[in-house]
Amino acid sequence: MAMKRKVVLKSHGNPTYNEERAATEAILPGHLLEIVTATTVRRNRDAGVDVARAFAVERSEIGRDIDVPYDIDDQVHEFVAQQGDHVLALIPSGQVIVAGDYLQADGDGHLVLASGTRIARSMEDVSAVKADTRLVVEII
Repeated sequence: MAMKRKVVLKSHGNPTYNEERAATEAILPGHLLEIVTATTVRRNRDAGVDVARAFAVERSEIGRDIDVPYDIDDQVHEFVAQQGDHVLALIPSGQVIVAGDYLQADGDGHLVLASGTRIARSMEDVSAVKADTRLVVEII
């Protein structure tokens, strides 16, 4: 399990951050996001298809780290990742992933082993996790 304390680990080019949308549900830093309306976001609901590489990130400027969730109506700090960026994404329990495995969206804001459209590649190993776990991934 990764022991990093921030979601964005490496960013190329000009990183894009957004803070203009509120959460419609509880969201943890590291969840993959999707836009619901012009003013709201939620955990991504599409599994196995090409999705925006947008992740909730921590609010360190107000003393919140990666373990502090956004509540409903909180303004979500969102990072729009580009190819080659490294982020600390969330994976659900039960996953066994090795470095180099390709990952896809699972339909609940997590990444899982790819059987559909690949959006990331694992940069480390995890085995049979029993709870949501953070994993260093490279965006592809």
